[in-house]
Amino acid sequence: MTNLFLIQKLVISVLVSSFCWQAYAQEPPPPPPPPPAPPGVEGEPVAGEGGESVDADFELFLEPYNYDPSGRRDPFLKITDLQTLPQAIRTGGQQRPLLPLERYELKDIRLIGIIWDTQNPRAMFMDPTNQVHILTKDQRIGRNQGYIAVIRKSELVVVETTEKNGEPIYTTKVIRIQK
Repeated sequence: MTNLFLIQKLVISVLVSSFCWQAYAQEPPPPPPPPPAPPGVEGEPVAGEGGESVDADFELFLEPYNYDPSGRRDPFLKITDLQTLPQAIRTGGQQRPLLPLERYELKDIRLIGIIWDTQNPRAMFMDPTNQVHILTKDQRIGRNQGYIAVIRKSELVVVETTEKNGEPIYTTKVIRIQK
């Protein structure tokens, strides 16, 4: 009885595998042909009634566009960097325009190099917009009316002025080259 059972299983498995192999071996039917393209789609303008092209008709309706960026913000700058910055500062009773590095906090400006072996040493700074500025001693830097007091070989000293109760308070900050 077990032999008969094994033979039945063998016959069934051979039939199933041959059926599956035939279904697998058959090639799929070819895809249907694509529908015909409407006239003028392949880059050739369709002739109108007077022999002129349809593209020429569209050109009559289109006017040339001239982009004027004045009064619009630069779309490539971060919106957080576009805070309203003062354009002038009052010092000693007089108003003067802000220098480029006076528009940023001192912590936002990076010291990237010092030109040392010259008669007048210079410091190279990079602002948040990745522009490089070269300053010398006594030039203004930072929002708190700071100025460069000393330029050393690998650092510089900035003196900032703030007011408290109408009295000026001077703070010194040492800035080292950031690598």
